[in-house]
Amino acid sequence: MLKRALLVGINQYADSPLLGCVHDVDRMYEILVGTFGFKPTNIRVLRDNEATRRAIQDNLDWLVSDGGAAGAVRVFHYAGHGSQVEDLDHDEPDGADECLVPIDEHEAGVLTDDQLSEIYARVPQGDNLTLLMDCCFSGTAQRAPEGRYRTIPPPEAERQAIERARLAYREEHILSKLREQGVSPSEIGQAAVRAERLLFEKQVRDYGDVQNRENNLLLAACRSDQRATDTMIEGANQGVFSHYLVKAIEALGPGATCLQIAAKVAPELKRFKQTLQIEGPAASKERPFLAPFGA
Repeated sequence: MLKRALLVGINQYADSPLLGCVHDVDRMYEILVGTFGFKPTNIRVLRDNEATRRAIQDNLDWLVSDGGAAGAVRVFHYAGHGSQVEDLDHDEPDGADECLVPIDEHEAGVLTDDQLSEIYARVPQGDNLTLLMDCCFSGTAQRAPEGRYRTIPPPEAERQAIERARLAYREEHILSKLREQGVSPSEIGQAAVRAERLLFEKQVRDYGDVQNRENNLLLAACRSDQRATDTMIEGANQGVFSHYLVKAIEALGPGATCLQIAAKVAPELKRFKQTLQIEGPAASKERPFLAPFGA
């Protein structure tokens, strides 16, 4: 059975350098080889200056390319900065496309979730594509008591456009609910609309569990409105998500399901104000982590 992995770790950003991303992918390499039986020749690692936009795209093309019999397992682990750009095709409910930030983003640009989705869609039917995303998609790059945040802020004009799109979506969502109840928005008043909006924004659980658009599994460090922390843990700089993901795998063993691993990681991330996201087909979440979907 084919097993492939692409691991991308970027610390040496020109504007907002990080400290733990290369460590994260090196630990993931050890887990893939030692615990899950990946062959070193089937794992590609891009560290720092190797992780250009072109290199990430080219290696993602390799990752998803047909490798023979159905039932392959493919892993993409990204540890680095995340950001947002305005959603131009209006397919995002929050008005923003999340994106990965390559080392050369000033020259080559970012990789948006729409662009990545086109690549993921090429995975042969029945294969397991597992995405492990240790980055954040909003907020500002800054120091904090816990450590650094893995985020690059969008330019000011783009940030304002994103916020306007988010507000328009939320207001339309609320007004739609009121229409369904037969209530005129003018009768409710702006105060009620604002209160309804706050309730809508607070509807979160211990970790997200939604169906995504691709036939894959996603474990992400945080929600699209949160920041992922890069800090010192057990004597090494590393991402909080990547660290506790590896710790959970070591504790539970290779037979643990995605849901079991998520349940172990989620409480640890909550201490850093991160809400673990788990997305994908329901049946696949209940199979052993990084096992073929048919297993």
